[in-house]
Amino acid sequence: MCAEKGKANWEELLVGMVGEFVNWFPRWKERGAEVLCSCKGFPNIPLMGTRGCINYNPMLAIRQLGYPVRGVPSEEIIVPFIARGFSESNAKILQRVQKVWNAVDRKDKELRGSSNGVIGSYHKWLKVRTQGIAWLPKLKISSGGEAEVPAREEVQALKEKLERTRVVKEKFKMAATRVRKEYGELRDVNMATAEALERETKRARKEERGQNKFRGALWGSNNKLKLQRAERDESRVESMILEDKLKDCQRSKRSLTEQLSKTEENMLTIIDQYKEKLNLAASHKQRLEDEHAMVLALQVEREVRERE
Repeated sequence: MCAEKGKANWEELLVGMVGEFVNWFPRWKERGAEVLCSCKGFPNIPLMGTRGCINYNPMLAIRQLGYPVRGVPSEEIIVPFIARGFSESNAKILQRVQKVWNAVDRKDKELRGSSNGVIGSYHKWLKVRTQGIAWLPKLKISSGGEAEVPAREEVQALKEKLERTRVVKEKFKMAATRVRKEYGELRDVNMATAEALERETKRARKEERGQNKFRGALWGSNNKLKLQRAERDESRVESMILEDKLKDCQRSKRSLTEQLSKTEENMLTIIDQYKEKLNLAASHKQRLEDEHAMVLALQVEREVRERE
């Protein structure tokens, strides 16, 4: 359990630290990879961002990368470099930074040593450089470069704190056991619920498949019925058209019958008139013949008289 620490707590913690309490770098870095140390033309690494460019000094954090600190870093390496914004004066610098990233300097074997600690006079340089920081004078640096061992009172306080932490740990362990049991019960309920839900889902899917089949059959029947209705409507329309044509034929037949009757009547009238004309012609012919015969008879009689 991590309690919130104030300024005094942090000072006490830092004062009581020894080298064995500090992990200076992740253990997976022991086998290591090459470290990006500098770019061509720069003593360190220039980094560009959205607001300009600033340098990064890996030599100040070399111990966190799993390598020993070899003496005092040069002043050239730790000189800060900042280019704010993208003004015309910074444009050439930023273009140069962009190009030098194509030629970077990586190191690995050159940085390694027999230990991962501090080699040389680094502590003295650090002490001089960090003068004026309030809490640093409380750290007593020994000749070996590590902090002194804490006093008995501090050790006793740490033991009491460790005992309180153990009690809290036991309480948490009991609470964790109870939570684990409740979790098991909830898991069983959840599994039962999941199985019931799965059964209901399968049943719903089965019903849905049945409904889909019924819908398909109903859709097919509906389409068939629509086709039958369409055929019936077409037949009805054709029947109505035929009925109209039949009515037209019947009307035409009646009209033709009437015209034929009139024609027959006219023909009979004409025949009667012709017969009358024939009769008149025959009677006229007969009369002419009779008159001719009478004329001939008169001539014969006249000739006879003349002869006498």
